[in-house]
Amino acid sequence: MTKLINAYRAFPTPTNRNKLQTYLNKHMMAVCLATADEVAFLRANEFSI
Repeated sequence: MTKLINAYRAFPTPTNRNKLQTYLNKHMMAVCLATADEVAFLRANEFSI
């Protein structure tokens, strides 16, 4: 997930957003392993976690 977050940070395109959201939908427990910074980033960018 860190790789997808970094890709979205570098290039915030709709494609990267969809990839990250699809990953979050498929792997709901991945948020448990995310750092506090990553969770804050996801919430700030209105991802459904």
